Amino acid sequence: MRKTAASIVLVIGLMLFGTEAVGAVPAIDGLLGVGEWSGAILSGTDPNEALIPNSYDLSGIVMIQEMGGAAADDGLYILITTYAAPSLVDSGVGPPPASVSVITDYNGDLDFADAGDIFTVHTLASGFDVFSPTAGLLLDGVAGTHYAFGSVIEYFIPSSVIAGIVPLPSSFASFAVYDNGGDAPDDRMPNLGFFTPVPEPSSMLLMGLGLLGGIIQRRRGLFS
Repeated sequence: MRKTAASIVLVIGLMLFGTEAVGAVPAIDGLLGVGEWSGAILSGTDPNEALIPNSYDLSGIVMIQEMGGAAADDGLYILITTYAAPSLVDSGVGPPPASVSVITDYNGDLDFADAGDIFTVHTLASGFDVFSPTAGLLLDGVAGTHYAFGSVIEYFIPSSVIAGIVPLPSSFASFAVYDNGGDAPDDRMPNLGFFTPVPEPSSMLLMGLGLLGGIIQRRRGLFS
């Protein structure tokens, strides 16, 4: 019985460890590379909405974090997809300018206005900027390094910019907003509520081994 239990621990441990280093660091080039957005800590999808132009109709969002690799690669990566090639060109008239934003609440109180929270704003004129509600501008992004527009939208926020936030906490809320800058409907994703993160591989490992340990202990009690 003990030999069988040890074998189960080894096999499950290898399976869970195998999920910890999946995919490569995303290239900020506006294109989807195979496997580069694996290992998501937060992901969500949104249905196609007939009233919203497809280039402004959000279809998905993915966030991953890179920690412990090359210092220049460590940080938060954000992927945003739409139902047609994304655009920041206004589709209507009047202000505000077309923009895409990601708003995150890291302490879970849903006010999105604390020192640890961040929000991003990307417009055609000013590029990609990262703000703190309390500290103001944290990053004036560089095209090809911190953001890229192509068939998808990709962002990178270095850990040095949000040193007090990365690594990401185990629970937080986030949503994305695409403003087409005109009088056609804008899109928010999710339409109601907030995305919640999927378990990180290390968290899944601890949870899985904890559950397994409980099962083994229970079986030992039954067979002792």
